[in-house]
Amino acid sequence: MPLYDYSCEKCGKRFELMRSISDKSEVKCPDCNSSCKKNVTATSFQLKGTGWYKTDYTSSGTAGIASHGPSCGCCHKASDGTCGI
Repeated sequence: MPLYDYSCEKCGKRFELMRSISDKSEVKCPDCNSSCKKNVTATSFQLKGTGWYKTDYTSSGTAGIASHGPSCGCCHKASDGTCGI
């Protein structure tokens, strides 16, 4: 479930709340029980690795082969010793 950041419209208290995406019920302040609004915050989503689109989804159909070789150690080897993915 995602973690959302809220602030109270009356007392200004900021707090985080874990809620379902489909939950549409009104959020109340834990201190004064007033209505709260959802704040816009930065995401923690990060892409890491050797490349995400360019090396993994090539148009030639050789997905990720350029970064693999006989000594890659990350996959099973074909009978000729090359990367078998």
